[in-house]
Amino acid sequence: MDARLAMPLLHRAIDPVVALGPPPDRAVERPPRLAHRYWVPMLGNAFRVLEAFGDARAELSLQDVTTSAKITKTSAFRILFTLGQLGYVTKDARTGRYRLGRQLFEVAQRACAGGDVAPAAQPHMRAPGGRFGETISLCWRVVAAKAAALSAPAKAGRSPAREGQQK
Repeated sequence: MDARLAMPLLHRAIDPVVALGPPPDRAVERPPRLAHRYWVPMLGNAFRVLEAFGDARAELSLQDVTTSAKITKTSAFRILFTLGQLGYVTKDARTGRYRLGRQLFEVAQRACAGGDVAPAAQPHMRAPGGRFGETISLCWRVVAAKAAALSAPAKAGRSPAREGQQK
């Protein structure tokens, strides 16, 4: 076999992203930090599908997901079907549009209940607060009878409210 023909075949045999990835016109380059031998392309695609719902639209069509996640229609459909079977998305039978499912919120709630939300939220609250000169507050339910609050003041030198504090 001619060496020029063997190299592309060998490359496809070694790199499953090349062999099983989207067609060349739909190919999505992985960021360099993700180009690792342990990278699971379909899992990355599944998270991009979930992230597609973060654009302030509650419901998305299959085409919306395909466009936003930059994956093929077949991959988007299979991922949405699987996420639907697991309860992470639901499909409106009338419109055919998808929305985030209850299971995703339950997992997120369990993740937040086990740790302190304040350190994770603080940097995200400071940036827009400083930009617009406003204080940003975040409240979350700790138990049925109590609520916790966190504020990120716009001006330096003011200390933010901590959990359980009242202003």
